[in-house]
Amino acid sequence: MTLIRPPSGWAIRLSMIGAAAVSLVAPAFADKPVQMSFKEAPGYARITAKWGDGDESPPKISAQISNQVLILTFDQKVSINLDKLKEGLPSWAAVTFMDPDGMTARIGLKQAPKLAVSTSVDLTAIDLMPESSTTPPPKLVSPLAAAKAKEAEAQRVAALPQPPSVELLEVRGSQSGESSRVAFYWPARTGYKVISQSEGVLKVQFAKRAKPDLAYLRISPPANLADFQGENTNNGYVATITSKDKLPIKHFREGDVLVVDITKPLSPEAQAAAEAVTKAPPKPQKVADKPSLLAPPKLESATVSDDPAPSAPAPSATLGGPERVTALSSNWRDPAPRNGLVNVKATPFPGGLELQVPFTAPTPAAVFARGAAVWAVFAANADLKIDATQLPAGYRVRTMRAKNATLMRIEMPKGLIASADMDESVWTLRFASTGTKPNRFLAPTRKAGEGGRARIETMLIGATGLIWFEDPVIGDQVAVAVSYGPSSASPTPRDFVEASLPATAHG
Repeated sequence: MTLIRPPSGWAIRLSMIGAAAVSLVAPAFADKPVQMSFKEAPGYARITAKWGDGDESPPKISAQISNQVLILTFDQKVSINLDKLKEGLPSWAAVTFMDPDGMTARIGLKQAPKLAVSTSVDLTAIDLMPESSTTPPPKLVSPLAAAKAKEAEAQRVAALPQPPSVELLEVRGSQSGESSRVAFYWPARTGYKVISQSEGVLKVQFAKRAKPDLAYLRISPPANLADFQGENTNNGYVATITSKDKLPIKHFREGDVLVVDITKPLSPEAQAAAEAVTKAPPKPQKVADKPSLLAPPKLESATVSDDPAPSAPAPSATLGGPERVTALSSNWRDPAPRNGLVNVKATPFPGGLELQVPFTAPTPAAVFARGAAVWAVFAANADLKIDATQLPAGYRVRTMRAKNATLMRIEMPKGLIASADMDESVWTLRFASTGTKPNRFLAPTRKAGEGGRARIETMLIGATGLIWFEDPVIGDQVAVAVSYGPSSASPTPRDFVEASLPATAHG
C-alpha cells in the first residue's frame, strides 16, 4: 500500500506546537474521559466516541477539515488516548495532537476526505469517506437504543388505562314462531351501550371483555339471524348482530340478561286476519284445536258472548294446564331445612367432580342436559349455596329458585357424563368421563290418544309432579317431571312432534 505523507513543513509546525504544550499546560480540573473506538471498512472509516464515566448522553463534538487536518472540538475539557486512533485508522491517520485547551484534537490525514457526523443515544460518530465515494456509511445505532425504546414502550403501556376484566359469557339463541332471540348471559349484571344501529344491523358494546361461549348459537342459530360477530376491545366486548333480509332488531333487558329480538313483520293479509280475530268473540275450543303438549298458552281477553257455555270444559293438552303452573302431588312435603338453606358440598376428583345436595327428607328431583349445561331441579323451597372456590377449572354453577323448586345450572368441561343417585335424603351428582348405571331406564314412547291426538308416555316410578321454570339463558319455558330416587334415566335425547325430551340422568 502506498502511504500519502503530509508536507514536511506541516509536520514540523504540528510537532513544535505539541512540544510547547507539554511544558506549559497543566489542567486545573479533572478532564472528562472519552472512550473512542475505530473502524475501517471499504468506502469509509468511523471514529465512535462516548463518555467513559457512564454518562448516557452523547459527547458534543464539532468536526471540520482544514488543510487535510481533521479538527474535533468538544464542549468541555476531555482526556483522550489519541495513540490508539493512529493504530485503529492506519489508512487515514498520520499524526495526532491535543491542543493546550484540552478541548480540541487535531488529526493529520493521509488523504482528503468527505465528512459526516451522527449521534445515537450515548454515541457520537465521525465518518471519513473518500471524496469519490457515493455510498453513505451505515447508520449509527447504539446498543442502548433498543433498551431505551423498550423502556419507553413500557412507560407508554403503563400509562394506558387498564382494560376491562375478562369474564365468561354465554350467548344463546332461540326461535318462537316468526321471532328469533339472542340472549347474553353474564355471571352478573353487565352494562352495555349501543355503538350503532342501522337497517338489519345492531352493534353493542359491553362494559367488560368476555370469554364467550358461542357453541350453542353456532350449532342451532335462530332462523332470523344472518350473522353474529364478537370481539374484545380495550373498552369491552363488542357484538355485531345482523338479521336476515334486514329484519328489524330490538334490544331490551330481562332481569340481568340482554335480549335481542329479530321478528318478521306480519304481512298485510296476516295483520288484517289478526285484527279480525282480536275483534271477533271467542268460540269454544275443541279438543283437537288445543295447543300442543309444550306450546305456550294463548291468553284470551274476557269478552261477553251470547253463545251458550259448553256443558263441560275440554281437557287441556298442555302439561300443567294452559297456565303452565307447577303442580305437585298432595302427599308431597317440603324437604327444605328450617333456615331454608342447603349447603352443596363440592368434591373434585381426578377427571371429574361430585356434588352432594343434602335435604332434611327424601326429595323429588330431575337431572337433565340442555345445550352445554346440566340442570338439577329439586322440589324444595330452599336456597342452594355452593362455594365457587371449591370448583375445579372448567366448572361453573348457578343457582336459582322457582315455585316449590330450587335449581342448579351446571357447566362442565366437554366430554363428561352426568350421573345422579339418591341415598336417603342426599342427592349425589357426579360428572366424569363415564356415567354410573342408573337403577332404571326410561323409554318414552308416542301413542295415539283420544280425538286423534297423540301422547307421550313413560313409566316414571315415584313421580311427584310437574315443575315449570324459565330458562334465563334461552328464554323459553321448560316442564320437568320430578320423582324420588332411585335413579330413573333416559340417556338418549328424543324428539317428538309434540315435545323434545333431553337426555336425563334422573327424571
